[in-house]
Amino acid sequence: MVAEWDAWRDVDVKTWVVPLPAGEASEEGDWHLRVHRIVTGRTIWACDSAFSVSGVKSDGSQRRLVGWDEVLDEGVLTSHGDETAGASALVRSSVGTTGIRALCWSPTATVVADERTEPRPEGRIINCSPNSNIMFPKSLLPTLQVELPPRSEPYWFVSAVFGIAGHNGKDLSWRRSWKERLAFPLWLAHILNDL
Repeated sequence: MVAEWDAWRDVDVKTWVVPLPAGEASEEGDWHLRVHRIVTGRTIWACDSAFSVSGVKSDGSQRRLVGWDEVLDEGVLTSHGDETAGASALVRSSVGTTGIRALCWSPTATVVADERTEPRPEGRIINCSPNSNIMFPKSLLPTLQVELPPRSEPYWFVSAVFGIAGHNGKDLSWRRSWKERLAFPLWLAHILNDL
């Protein structure tokens, strides 16, 4: 699936959504890719998110998930990434597990106050406004965010989105799937190289 939109006169976004069947890039098939091509004439915050899920503990207390609860095997995890692994954000709650991971982004150096900086996505968890999710009044949204300065060349941002429904206590299959090193599909790399 491909979508194009012009957020403003000087901001163009083209997005490809690519399902990853079991065995192609992921053992379980719990992932899909989003490839974004962004051209911006102004500084913008770009965000890509996984699925919105219940943000309360499964113990019935209606307390928001914060950090990680080893006993309930649920909570939130974020990573800002480094040279070897991309940023990520994950929420595991009573209704399931969802997360997003930065696979690659166009490295672009810009000069700011005589220092070279490179925009890199960061993993964040957004506490959604009450009732923004029709199924869960208190929901959380795993998100990648990056600030993009204006430039004429496109930024490329590829994220992997993860989701498993249900919560089976200490079932560790979600951990195995989340920790998978996803293979970037070769056929997709060829298509993007031709653009």
